[in-house]
Amino acid sequence: YLDRETGLHYNLYRFYDPDIGKFISGDPISLKGGINLYAYAPNPLSWIDPLGLKCWNSARRDYWKAEAKAAPKGMYSPVNMLRMRLGLAPKIRVREFHFKTRTERVRNVSLELNHRHWPQRDGKHVDIPYNLEKVTPWEHAAKDPYRYPGSELLEILQDIGNYKGF
Repeated sequence: YLDRETGLHYNLYRFYDPDIGKFISGDPISLKGGINLYAYAPNPLSWIDPLGLKCWNSARRDYWKAEAKAAPKGMYSPVNMLRMRLGLAPKIRVREFHFKTRTERVRNVSLELNHRHWPQRDGKHVDIPYNLEKVTPWEHAAKDPYRYPGSELLEILQDIGNYKGF
C-alpha cells in the first residue's frame, strides 16, 4: 500500500521508494534473492514478483521450464526435455583439455544463462528472459570477464538435441 505521509510503498515485507526506484529495506531472504538486497524489477509490467522475494535459483528454474514448453519438437533430446521440465538446464557432452590436470577428458556440462546486461554489476535488467541467453561455459567466459571455465573446449560430442547422458 502507499503511505502518503512518507511517500513509500509497503508490500508486506519491505518498503519501496518510487523516487529512487529501490527498496529501502533489505530483501528478507537475504543473499538468496541476489547480491543487490535493495533491487527492484526494471519493468514491473513484465517482471512480476509482487513480494520481491524471487531469487536467481527460482528465476533460472522458471526459465528452463518455460524453455521446455516453448521448444520446437526435436530441438532438445528427450533427456534434456525431462531435465528442463524439472527446471534444470539442458546438458551437452564434451571433450575438453583441463588446465589444472593438463589432461583431456570427456564430461557432461550444463548450459548456462548469460545476462546480456549485467544486473549485479550495473543495477538494471534483473533476471528477465529477454536479458538471458543460453550459452556453454566457454561462451559464457568469452562474454563475461569474471568467468573462468578451467578448461578449453575441444569438441562437442553430444549437443542439446542428441544428448543421452553417457
